[in-house]
Amino acid sequence: MPTRYSMKAVTRLTGLSADRLRVWESRHGVVSPARTGTGRRYYSEKDVSRLKLLAELLQLGHSIGGICALSDRELLALQTKSGSSANHDLEVADISELMSAVADFRLDALRASLAKVKHLLSPQDFAFRLVPQVMAGVGERVEEGKFNIAQEHAVSDLLRHQLRQIYDDLQPLNERKKFTVVLGAPEGHMHDFGVLLVAIRCRFHGLETHFLGPNLPHESLVNAAKELKASALVLGVSAIPPEEVKVEIDAYLKAVDASLPRKISLWLGGSGAGAIQRKKLERDVWIFASIDELEQKLKTGSFGA
Repeated sequence: MPTRYSMKAVTRLTGLSADRLRVWESRHGVVSPARTGTGRRYYSEKDVSRLKLLAELLQLGHSIGGICALSDRELLALQTKSGSSANHDLEVADISELMSAVADFRLDALRASLAKVKHLLSPQDFAFRLVPQVMAGVGERVEEGKFNIAQEHAVSDLLRHQLRQIYDDLQPLNERKKFTVVLGAPEGHMHDFGVLLVAIRCRFHGLETHFLGPNLPHESLVNAAKELKASALVLGVSAIPPEEVKVEIDAYLKAVDASLPRKISLWLGGSGAGAIQRKKLERDVWIFASIDELEQKLKTGSFGA
């Protein structure tokens, strides 16, 4: 007699919640479990294998709407491609194509190239491998005088749009509903690129996230953190030249510290985070130097400061 799995067993085997399973079945038709005479679902080995594949691909950043109609064979091929070292050669070729489009200010070609590579790479590889390489390459060319600031801004804007789509589409598994992360950049800090990547990484790990964007006055930021019942407040702090500073970061953080409930952890990242004077703050603050350092914290599940 074929093995039959209850919903409880399937949630344990796949990491998917019962609510997620029901939504996937009713809205996307990913599997069609049989039912007992009393209406209880039971799943076959084939159903469980397919659900495991879908769960793994979602962990890589694919959206269920984009993969639900694929056959099991197509899902396996996508899984292999998403984890393949062949992506490296793909990235090299596509970065060259992107840089050529930027150099000639061919924004339509740049937009088309980004859309193509986003389709070919997994969302995780696009966000955390390709995007940093593109931004580093553009930054080097700006310093060398080969690109100008307008070209850099055009690339940043298009990449941010693609990353925002990944963030919005990403459906985290095993949502840790008791831990909510609110993310943004302080007042006077106009760059939110890095903190958007942090928001995406948090969603990959199943955290409930709310991305607020750049240039946030401390009163608005703290109010949002309270209203959204944040467990942690994450700020992307840029290194700003002294002559361009509008709001002194230590004073800003002191104001946040004074009005933010103690139960909310404060995490700081970005190029300017290392210069922050922790001794001026009453609470413990966690400062992370890179996405990789954040990744280690998220993996261990130690979410306090």
